[in-house]
Amino acid sequence: MTPPNRYSDAELESIQARYVGQADGAWSASAWPGLEARSLGLDESSSGLFGAWALRVGGGVGSDVARELGVPFHMIYVRRGAVTVVEADGTSTRLGPDDAVHHPAGSRFALTEPTDDLEAVELTERGPDRQDRGARRAALYAFDTPEASVLGAGPRPNVIYRDLGTAAATGGRIRMQVNQAEEPVTDMLIWHFHDMAQWFIVLDGWADVEVRDHPRYRVEPGDALCIGAGRGMCHNVANIGPGFKILELCTPATYETWSIDPPEPVAAT
Repeated sequence: MTPPNRYSDAELESIQARYVGQADGAWSASAWPGLEARSLGLDESSSGLFGAWALRVGGGVGSDVARELGVPFHMIYVRRGAVTVVEADGTSTRLGPDDAVHHPAGSRFALTEPTDDLEAVELTERGPDRQDRGARRAALYAFDTPEASVLGAGPRPNVIYRDLGTAAATGGRIRMQVNQAEEPVTDMLIWHFHDMAQWFIVLDGWADVEVRDHPRYRVEPGDALCIGAGRGMCHNVANIGPGFKILELCTPATYETWSIDPPEPVAAT
């Protein structure tokens, strides 16, 4: 039986592999006054269960009008520049590069005073609300501090992980983390798959990622990639360049991984 706070295997395996480059897609007005948004492909690959958008300044200067969230999960992660988050009680918090905030369903807050160079990522879960709405929680802020990043605090011993705290906040349904490779690695052949679905956007550096029945992707800053769960979504990170760093969503937060023989390669298009 599927635990009540996670998606079923069928739901996770229905999520498709999708690559969105930094120049793909059109910018349009977002739900946040003064900001524009560009889809990062997660909505399309997950059939609406999740969503991810790049945000930037455009069409105004921001607003202190609070917006109420109707989704069970919401996160803003700042890549560049800064923006102020104003909670419903009037509390203001300034987010700078690599800072983030998670809000549960029913939260009211505003984004205001963005710098002209603001670049941020907005992530939502738009599937069924599997949390108890009676157990309301406050916003969860995650600031980029040296002690927040730990080498080997995840499945790869040579990767520095920074947990953004959402696993506990969502009852284990969603893990948001920042992963950074300590050193470049080449010619890896570790094909594997998970019983979780994952999505990431590259923050710095580059890597070559292979997904079954897809050509090899060279992912660079601003590029995003979604990979579903199950054997059909087996994949391999073949090469990792200097300073490779990503923001990653995993659902569920705790998962298993299985190794697999390499599939037949697909020619690049």
